[in-house]
Amino acid sequence: MVPDRPPARVPVPPKIAASRQVRHTPSAGVRQERRVEQERRAVQLERFQLAKRLQAPGVSAAAIMRETGMSRKSVLSWIRLRELPERNRTAPRPGMRSSTASICVRVGRRGVKVLSD
Repeated sequence: MVPDRPPARVPVPPKIAASRQVRHTPSAGVRQERRVEQERRAVQLERFQLAKRLQAPGVSAAAIMRETGMSRKSVLSWIRLRELPERNRTAPRPGMRSSTASICVRVGRRGVKVLSD
């Protein structure tokens, strides 16, 4: 007995294949998420620049913490840096479905691990 085979796929001519490609626009939720990300980044950059301005004339880390109300960890790490680094992003693994990859990246930004799909 021969196992059933799936029907053969008929190749699509390149001209038709190109016309089938659709450029997807991000959903309202994704646009909102990106806007919130940009706003958070702007606030963090502003705080970073404030710490750097206070550090320039020789103000101590403890004084910067007292004056700004920033956390000790932020001030101590920021005074060692020249510029604010980008946030780490969870990279999609090779072979991961695109829908799972986008969830992984979004959830990874929040610091939560995706255990299953």
